Amino acid sequence: MDKSEGPRFLMSKDPIGHHRLPAVIIAQFSPDKQPELRTSFVSVRRRGKSVSRGRAEKLTRENRIYDFAKSFYGGVDPRIEAINEGGLEKLWHVYENNLDHLLKLLGKPSETHSEVKVDKEIMQTMIPYLAGVIVRGGDFDDRQPTLYPNLMDDHTNVQRVLAWQKAQASIFHSKITYVRPPPGEEFILSDTGYCIVFKKNDPERGVVYFPVTPNLAFSVTRSGNPSYVLDDNPYGTFYIEEGVLRDITTITYSTILYSWRELYASSSTRLKCIQYPVDRLPVPLSPHQVLNNTAHPREEVAFWQNTVMAMQLKGLIRILDI
Repeated sequence: MDKSEGPRFLMSKDPIGHHRLPAVIIAQFSPDKQPELRTSFVSVRRRGKSVSRGRAEKLTRENRIYDFAKSFYGGVDPRIEAINEGGLEKLWHVYENNLDHLLKLLGKPSETHSEVKVDKEIMQTMIPYLAGVIVRGGDFDDRQPTLYPNLMDDHTNVQRVLAWQKAQASIFHSKITYVRPPPGEEFILSDTGYCIVFKKNDPERGVVYFPVTPNLAFSVTRSGNPSYVLDDNPYGTFYIEEGVLRDITTITYSTILYSWRELYASSSTRLKCIQYPVDRLPVPLSPHQVLNNTAHPREEVAFWQNTVMAMQLKGLIRILDI
């Protein structure tokens, strides 16, 4: 492809804004949520800028970033036309429409802080969302050449689909916990939607945190027993532990480190006291590396393909067929 031409996308006449992070998640960090969540305002800290306010639906929004390049199929392919306009943005909506419902189900702390049995409805939203966060951000665009070096650079969204499927398989076989901050503390959110905290005794295996409200975050790790259990239930059973963290300082620092361009919080005061570097600092490992299966590469491919296929047949996830 001639670089001077730029990427060739399947474009409609009118530009469409695609979101790196769901507006409904950003809106959870608003101190004054509106009935239409997307219109809620949050405090925003941009690199090199002072704290301001932004409307959730306008944040992390870029023009048609999830469209597929024509050159992947050598022209306009009917299968691609079927999902455009919107490309992958259309696919994200499959789980985005249920996110607010998911957060309301998990929003009230339990008295026991023990394992919570998760139903199929939550799984259909939670797993695709967590995997989607890993691949939707601008940070994925920066690291994708190392994930699939043999694909041309205008095929980022094809790589995004492959990485999304693999991430779902990895998360499906991970230990998932939803955690709350200590009293008086709140999580902040970045435009990547995740951060990674590494344990001192296991620097190669970290915990990936996904803040979804100021008072709730998912944690995913390959250490420990997987949350999914095969039992007499036709779909198996997901058991997610709930807990309260004693300190979130490391998570806050990691959120800053793994952000791309912006930070969000329910209070401007929380963002004003943060030292936010103008340039993005190098990060130790990506979520793909942290949650990666340790099997032989050939076995790993079979692992995630079989897992995704089984989940799809059971109706737990919806996969784009390209």
